[in-house]
Amino acid sequence: MTRLVSFLLLALPTTTALRGQSQYHAAQSESQHRRRVMGRDMKMVKDDASSGAPVHPMEMPHNNHMMSSRRSNKGGMDDGDGSRSMSKSSSEKKRETTAPTLPPLSSVPVIATTPLPTSAPVAKTIAPSAAVPDIAPELQLAGIVQAVQSNSFTNNATGTLMSEDVAFYTTDLVTDKTQPPSVRATSWVLNEDPRNPAPSDPWLVLRYAIATLYFAFTGEEWTNQENWLTDDHVCGWHGVVCDRFNKKIIEIDLTGNNLAGSIPAEIGLLSDLRSIVLQRNKITGTIPSENFGSLPVLSILFLNDNQLSGDLVLLEPLRDNGVLSTMFIQQNNINGRWPRTFCPRSGQEPVFLGFGLDCTNMTRCLCCAADNCY
Repeated sequence: MTRLVSFLLLALPTTTALRGQSQYHAAQSESQHRRRVMGRDMKMVKDDASSGAPVHPMEMPHNNHMMSSRRSNKGGMDDGDGSRSMSKSSSEKKRETTAPTLPPLSSVPVIATTPLPTSAPVAKTIAPSAAVPDIAPELQLAGIVQAVQSNSFTNNATGTLMSEDVAFYTTDLVTDKTQPPSVRATSWVLNEDPRNPAPSDPWLVLRYAIATLYFAFTGEEWTNQENWLTDDHVCGWHGVVCDRFNKKIIEIDLTGNNLAGSIPAEIGLLSDLRSIVLQRNKITGTIPSENFGSLPVLSILFLNDNQLSGDLVLLEPLRDNGVLSTMFIQQNNINGRWPRTFCPRSGQEPVFLGFGLDCTNMTRCLCCAADNCY
């Protein structure tokens, strides 16, 4: 009995070692089996990819032996030695073993398309721009005549020269230099003005007045005639300055533009003028002091370096509006006595902020300084 116990004690380590070796060889065999399966599956994938057959993600090979140790008991049973046998449905097995087949190209329906026309495309027609409204010239003439007769200066100067017969104003009169500037301007407005303003349009009278300046000062010979007598707004004509809203003409500046002739009475129709600058030209005649004095906001007047003539005393009405503060009339043929009203009384502010005249042609000036004489 003692010997039997000793034998068993001696044999136990050997049996344990053999069992360990057996388990080790089984694990090695299982590992080699897994590598063979993985290599075979990857080869199948490569073969499918090289053949161009699409491989669906659900059809990628799965190593059931590798996944069995990571998955839960869901879908599998433990066989007692650490491995799992996955129970798969027939649909899953079918997806793993059967590759999807694409329909042949011949069976894909072809959508019929309409061929593009080979003929030349038809040109698009552009709608013509809105035509200038057809305004009765009789109504335009009535508006001009009314404006001229309503102003005492234009009525006295040209009112009697204007005919109220629209047939009188023909296109030929526009270029006829023997006609008065007012007649030529009226003929232009009624026959050639591209804007064709309506009788109710305030610019009808303003365009007539500005056109009169053009013909009175021989506009055809001006150095710069940009936009004059065109369809542009008057505010875009050279030398015409308007307010920021283009509602009023506030300045005429035609400095050194080869103007010749006398100042027309129609300048009095530009009642919003603040500045008149006609220096360094060839303007003749006298200064229409009463007309200028009737402009309510005229404050600046430059008429120097022209060929104007007259007596200084006749300029006194220039201050009738009470706002004229700058006046330069030197380098003309104006002589006589400087009006007393142009000089401030003792203790009063100067009448003019700046003025210039030919002192050599004056007989007397109580308030003239050296810087006023030219």
